[in-house]
Amino acid sequence: MEKRISYSQFQQIKAAAKMIDPNIRKIEALKKKIMPLVEEMKSYQAINDSLEEGIVKIIGFHVYDLVKKVIEPTGSIGKDGKPIKSTKYLPTDIVSYDEQKKEYIIHIADASDISSQAEAVKEQETIVPPTTADGPGNDFDLDKEIIEAQEEVANEDAGVEMPF
Repeated sequence: MEKRISYSQFQQIKAAAKMIDPNIRKIEALKKKIMPLVEEMKSYQAINDSLEEGIVKIIGFHVYDLVKKVIEPTGSIGKDGKPIKSTKYLPTDIVSYDEQKKEYIIHIADASDISSQAEAVKEQETIVPPTTADGPGNDFDLDKEIIEAQEEVANEDAGVEMPF
């Protein structure tokens, strides 16, 4: 298979190549900087996966599905003038503690829980924020619809001949 193009088309291609060359060189330089960082990130992820592997095999959840990191200020100030903070690892929302049996309970969502959560998300998404009453609002969709309606009317009017 072959495709033939005209001389002027090829000249346009050459001109485009000249225009994008500086950007291509910048992209290549950025790739050279990013690749070592990507490799470093992958090595850290491999270490995390190996440390977490037994927990995932036995319990079936990743560590950060069950525990969240919370940093709280202690109220005191250190020698350097910065506030001292304490770090705590607390159970997430799906984990609770049973005082009587001295066990942690992991709440696993079943199909009915997932559907009720989806309905709750839908209800949250349908909330429309209020706009200003007499001034311009921030409802860009309504503004867009008004502009489109005006354009349609203008296009319809352009097609009709006026009997002047």
